Amino acid sequence: MNFIDNLSSKELDDFRDIKLKKPHLRNLFFIESLKVYLKALDSEVKIIKTITTKDCYKENKNIFSTGQVITTTNELLNSLIQFKSHTKVFAIAEIPSENIDFQKDIIFFNNITSPENVGAITRSALAFNFNQIIYDSGSLTPWNRRSVRVSTGNIFKFNTARVRSTFSFFNQCKEKGYEIISMANNPKAIDIKSLSVSGKKVIILGSEGHGISEEILNISTKVVKIPVNHYVEHLNVGHAAAIAFYQFSK
Repeated sequence: MNFIDNLSSKELDDFRDIKLKKPHLRNLFFIESLKVYLKALDSEVKIIKTITTKDCYKENKNIFSTGQVITTTNELLNSLIQFKSHTKVFAIAEIPSENIDFQKDIIFFNNITSPENVGAITRSALAFNFNQIIYDSGSLTPWNRRSVRVSTGNIFKFNTARVRSTFSFFNQCKEKGYEIISMANNPKAIDIKSLSVSGKKVIILGSEGHGISEEILNISTKVVKIPVNHYVEHLNVGHAAAIAFYQFSK
């Protein structure tokens, strides 16, 4: 453990103004909050570097036992991260090796860009025992700092992978016996309550503003909707995902 009270110390550079940093480009991600940190310890995630306040370290000394640990003052930590936060623990960890397990169900993100939605979908998915997210080049990584925080660390139990060619990916899925299910509230879609799928499935969720692309809808084996009041028109993708996961888990 190393105590630092000098804001200009180079030891603090990795945590400086973290809202502007994109560590996933170096295959790293940020952990934010003690709760999420504890979930990381309970997973296979490798924590490289942690910063916390001196008081938080004293209260939780036994848990800070992996990687480099820096302690500092409350005031310096707030100056360092450059935004207001009640959180007193930040850490940098390695993103687990990305892979696709073709024995498991898959949740597919098509151009989903909101970190809050990505995090909420991740949390809902694990609640209903789905733990694999594949995402396209237009979607936000689930390892985004805010998404990890909103997921409350549940992302640590997932297989994840970004695919560059969605059509090659879906062709692979079809060859391996997957049902390709797009969630879209359109007139030709099947009511989710009447759908029964016994085999492996890919559940496709679309962007917040435009939904699932027409090209992906056309290669789907089923298009499914959640009926809602016509005045509402459609649900937020995070809310719709939670309902779909519950229905598909029954």
